[in-house]
Amino acid sequence: MAENTFNSLFANARQQINGLGFLSARDSAAAENPSGETPEKGLFDEMAGDAAAWSLSPSQRLSGFVMLFVFGVVCLGIAMALVPTLLVVPKKFAFFVTMGNFFLVASTAILIGVKRQIKSMSESHRIHAAFVFVFSMLMTLVAAVYWKSYVLSVAFTVLQVSSFAWYTLSYIPFARHFMAACWGIVARIVGPIVSIGGTLLAKGCARCAYCLCNRAMS
Repeated sequence: MAENTFNSLFANARQQINGLGFLSARDSAAAENPSGETPEKGLFDEMAGDAAAWSLSPSQRLSGFVMLFVFGVVCLGIAMALVPTLLVVPKKFAFFVTMGNFFLVASTAILIGVKRQIKSMSESHRIHAAFVFVFSMLMTLVAAVYWKSYVLSVAFTVLQVSSFAWYTLSYIPFARHFMAACWGIVARIVGPIVSIGGTLLAKGCARCAYCLCNRAMS
């Protein structure tokens, strides 16, 4: 009953939005496009088409999205709870971070369709971040479960989180430009401090080595 009610509301909302011109429909397209050219499909049209191909109704697709999204948030919450024990059990933290990110990506895939998700991830401005994210996600699981390596688990987790953040920012207009500008400001401020600190550290190490050599020779 709830599914029938949702489908009815979905159909009514779709008709109303089609009337406003945001989505394409066969009747409105015939009236507005007498040349007979195929109009571009809207989000609801593509969701309905993908759902038919998967034998999933829009309500089932939204239910799957919510379920996977909640799983992802829960896994990331467990990972955050394991942060204090990161030095002791980094593998568990890496595992839950990876599963959380996987569920979040899978939630959008079931909502808009796997084909559209892959097409979106393959766009030129985000394909590199998407590739690094998928690669680091797989390698994190391999390092944590099979290799049981502390160093590699942490390294691939850091790479995974960084690439996922950069990938997510690609969906927000000007977010990457803003973050790049902020990083440039931080680099200009921190860069000279790090340079001075490195120079002082190198001089201190050289002086200590010189003193040790003099004592050894004397």
